[in-house]
Amino acid sequence: CFIHHLKNAYGDTIKIRIFPTESDAYIALEKGTIDAVIGDSTTLMHWRSKQKDSKKYRLIGLPAKYSNLVWHKYGIAIAKDNVELMKKLNDAINQIKSDGTLRELVKKYFGN
Repeated sequence: CFIHHLKNAYGDTIKIRIFPTESDAYIALEKGTIDAVIGDSTTLMHWRSKQKDSKKYRLIGLPAKYSNLVWHKYGIAIAKDNVELMKKLNDAINQIKSDGTLRELVKKYFGN
């Protein structure tokens, strides 16, 4: 979806490459075979922090006119053996779904 909008907005002025993995895209950026990587900002910040010359790379935000095209889904990572925490998280998520709190938060912060 986002690629379609980039092509419509920029036409032949840009060349879009799709990589099998984010790591492949980062390698291409490091080698200079591409000019930019579009990805999750948290992942990009982490990748940049691990670079020897992190100042060589700049993170910029998505143009505002495209912000409605991206819907990120995030997860919560916990240790597999932490069953108690997993149950508490699942219970809390189910509670805010059932009482309407989740719907209100999504509407308030994302307008959907």
